[in-house]
Amino acid sequence: MPGNPLTISSNWANIRGIAPDRFDAYRRPGDADELDGLARYVWNMALCREVQTPLHILEVCFRNRLHNALTASRGRADWFNDERLLSLDEQSAVIRAKKTLERQRRPFSPGRVVAELNFGFWTGLYGREHENDIVRPTLAATFPHIVGRAVRGTVASPLREARLLRNRVSHHEHICFDVALPTKYADILNLIKWMSSEAPELVALEGRFTHIYGATWTAYRPILETVFG
Repeated sequence: MPGNPLTISSNWANIRGIAPDRFDAYRRPGDADELDGLARYVWNMALCREVQTPLHILEVCFRNRLHNALTASRGRADWFNDERLLSLDEQSAVIRAKKTLERQRRPFSPGRVVAELNFGFWTGLYGREHENDIVRPTLAATFPHIVGRAVRGTVASPLREARLLRNRVSHHEHICFDVALPTKYADILNLIKWMSSEAPELVALEGRFTHIYGATWTAYRPILETVFG
């Protein structure tokens, strides 16, 4: 049963007042009432929650496998201090990471610096400009389970899309309207699988993405009606 229109409008006005532009982005012409937009918002939160786990595993796996591969390739665990290897922007990222550790009174050990560098730094290392000095020497070791011939293009594009998706999720933006979201999710799972045969099991423990995406926002409309009725 639909809720009381007066109650719905009143509660929606209060909720919308928190961030009008953000909530209005979920409304569409032809909506029955404000609850349709709010149902999309709740659906989006559920989708963000579902992609958070694989994104977390992807970032941790990628940075550690690439760090280990670079350590072996360059013959030093502090490869990030090699100014000949990194661009000026990448060197600046390392400096910022060290300053953060300095404020925390922690040593500049390789493991700590690696953990402090963000996902954008790591995906940038698989950019075209690093084809010869980073990608080729590390690709096989970073993605040991990749199927077929391993080339930069196979992993660089999905890594970039994963970084962009991570940023949208981190800034609480809408991802539910992205028709390519299921493909991006599948690509994230593939990247994880190519790096580790065990890590995908961690995703499976919480994985309900396919069910939630397929149910769409309409699954949340009845739930909201019981709250706003």
